[in-house]
Amino acid sequence: MNVTIRNVAKKVGVSPSTVSRVLSGTATNISISKDTREKILATCEELKFYPNIHARRFFKKKSETIGLIIPPQAKIIAVAHTFTDYNIAAMLSGIEETVTQKGYRLTIMVADEDFINNKKYLKLIRDKSLDGVLLWGVDIDDKYVLDIKQEDFPYILLNSYITKYPVNYVITDNLNGSAMLTEYLIKTGYRKIAYIKGSKKSCITIDRYNGYIETIKKYKITINNDFIKEGDFSEQSGYVAMIELLNYKEYPEAVIAGNDMMAIGAMKAIKTKKLKIPDDIAVAGGDGIELASYVEPALTTFKLPTYELGVKSVHMLFDIMQTNQNKLVQEILPVELLIRESTKKSIS
Repeated sequence: MNVTIRNVAKKVGVSPSTVSRVLSGTATNISISKDTREKILATCEELKFYPNIHARRFFKKKSETIGLIIPPQAKIIAVAHTFTDYNIAAMLSGIEETVTQKGYRLTIMVADEDFINNKKYLKLIRDKSLDGVLLWGVDIDDKYVLDIKQEDFPYILLNSYITKYPVNYVITDNLNGSAMLTEYLIKTGYRKIAYIKGSKKSCITIDRYNGYIETIKKYKITINNDFIKEGDFSEQSGYVAMIELLNYKEYPEAVIAGNDMMAIGAMKAIKTKKLKIPDDIAVAGGDGIELASYVEPALTTFKLPTYELGVKSVHMLFDIMQTNQNKLVQEILPVELLIRESTKKSIS
């Protein structure tokens, strides 16, 4: 039998409207005693009557919903549609499967101007529409993350961090991945190694560029500033940056792009000049997207554990939710170097 508000009212001995006022929290001129309120709530529990999501939140003290905040499509330059990106899709699969296994729902929210400027994320937190939130694609200076942090609300940033204050995060080891890639090229015999950066406000750009620079300095190789180019993670930006490099009298021996899509763009530019990869110029990327293994020649890169990133982020978030801990939670996941035909394989 489906329990209704009338069943609850009859068992308690009050009117259905009284039950409704108690459950909704509506303020009225009619006084409802504490004893009556407690009887109504106890009866609802006994009969398992939760008429709507707001009542369920009231009884269970939680929404059983996890939020995932992602940037608007306009900020995701590397792909035409948000979820066509291999890494985003893999990460989302890890998140969704783990959230579902824990008996929760996942809701995806887009951090567009309206969402940020009107602070809609705070409303969702304060009305208990969410029990925790994951944030992907956060820029290094996104201020709204501080609002969430100051609410003492469970949150985790995915593969990103804020430079001005400490935050909870789980990231892939972008710095070490880039360092391993650079070291491999140096040990293979390359010295004139160019670099194409990604988006300026991304911590991924910072970490991968630092990995390159630190390794170049470690091997006491002179840094040629002309060989450092700006990109935005898109294939087109990699193509444009590589064309600029090919306009110099002396080409770089190798080029590392800040992600695989820019590396693929660079490869196209090299081919337009009738140059061979890797015989004339070696090319390497970063991310380990599936497409990188199908281009000709197959692209040397480092692979991110993106699915595992999604799974780990949910486990970390639930640990915070269950323990109410205030200490910082930060973890770095290792990456895997993938040596392919776009670079020379013999290591001296």
